[in-house]
Amino acid sequence: MSASQLAGRPHCDARTRHGQPARSASPLAALVAALILAGCASPHGIAPQTTTPDPAQMQLARPAGVEAAPVADGWLALAQRDPQFAAALAEARAASPSLTAAAARVRSAMAAAGLAEAAQGPNVDLQLAYDRQRISLNNPMFPAPLGGEWYPLYRTGLSVQYVFDWWGQFAAEERAAQAQVEVARAEARDADRLLAHTLAAQYVTLGDAITQRDLARAELAALERRAALTRQQVTAGIAPADLAANINAQRDQKKAEIASLDQSVAKARHALAALAGKGPDAFAALTPAALPAASAVTLPAQPTLAHLAARPDVQAARDSVTAAAEGVKSARAAFYPTVSLTGFAGVSAGHVSDLLKKASGTYDIMPAISLPIFDGGALRAQLGSRAAHFDLANAEYTRTLINAARDGADAMVTVQASSDARRQADAVLGENARAASIARARAAGGIAPVRNALEAELARLQGERSARHALAQEWLARMDAARALGA
Repeated sequence: MSASQLAGRPHCDARTRHGQPARSASPLAALVAALILAGCASPHGIAPQTTTPDPAQMQLARPAGVEAAPVADGWLALAQRDPQFAAALAEARAASPSLTAAAARVRSAMAAAGLAEAAQGPNVDLQLAYDRQRISLNNPMFPAPLGGEWYPLYRTGLSVQYVFDWWGQFAAEERAAQAQVEVARAEARDADRLLAHTLAAQYVTLGDAITQRDLARAELAALERRAALTRQQVTAGIAPADLAANINAQRDQKKAEIASLDQSVAKARHALAALAGKGPDAFAALTPAALPAASAVTLPAQPTLAHLAARPDVQAARDSVTAAAEGVKSARAAFYPTVSLTGFAGVSAGHVSDLLKKASGTYDIMPAISLPIFDGGALRAQLGSRAAHFDLANAEYTRTLINAARDGADAMVTVQASSDARRQADAVLGENARAASIARARAAGGIAPVRNALEAELARLQGERSARHALAQEWLARMDAARALGA
């Protein structure tokens, strides 16, 4: 029977050539043939229950063919502009246990792929053996004086074993293992992106906390000047005493706010140091550079399928489906006959001195076909497990796609809101700055009280705090969006 004929028959077939039924040589032979036919393992009725989803048909985003702006890594945009962050990121990557574990998983998957590839080649072993045997006196083939004596046997040579992969079982296992390598690599990329993104977000948060604290201190200084002026006016009798009490309360509230901001700065430094794999005081003197415009993190107008497909978690889920599908193919191929060839070539002799003689040569070759008959249902259970794993991988891929689409859409909404808030804050700051400038000029010219200039300065400082915070929030939103869109 040819390989093509066998490939179409995962079950046993009790026919001779020309397709004619075999005639029973005896009732016992018929019984044995019937038992073999009844016991042959079959994959009938076992198959995956789902199909791999098509992202385009799910209408999760614009088609991949639609041209869209590229996405820039948020952390990369920050690293290119701030050497301090670039250095911290390099240290974090070197010390990160999560990246070390991810790299180890890649190496482990590559080793497993190497094993799967090796299974398709021949196994060649060098054998060196010594056997000492006593022949039984009751052995009719070797009566005395041969029987009852001890005989040594020295044997050495090469043994070769090769299993033909006619049904593609080993090839499918190798493809599954290679897909698992891609899964591990995608997960390693995702771990690196998560570390860089988290570090960048914490770095921006630290910078914002320091800015808010410094501006709060400037507000306190303005309140101190206003309090001093009010005391003079109260002493001169041109201002009520309750006004001084009110200003003193504002000053005390500002001091409490500064103390809280000092705590926020310290905790932000500690968090940044932990991400970089350092002690809590590693960044005690670090002051992040001022943030440029958030447009440095380039984003598309809206997500596309190409952006979703670029996400490492989506790639890992898709490669997991590929690995599971190949696992099903391998499990199904296991139902077909195993064809193997085993051989040995070497020398064998009763004395070491005779091993190199031509007459000591020994050769053995044994082709074999093995067909699973009774296995307790192991092959069907294995196929059922692989089929269920494929369905599980499909479900996880679908879930990952849906979550990725939602993340991208939510991120773009947040980007728009943060951009609007930052523009509004900038507009307020511009108005407050102009008002403060006019108030200072009027106070210097003696046509308006100094108190008005101090109040205008406080309003300008509050506007600057809002604008700087809005810029930091826009950076965080755009970095989140870049990560959601696969950057």
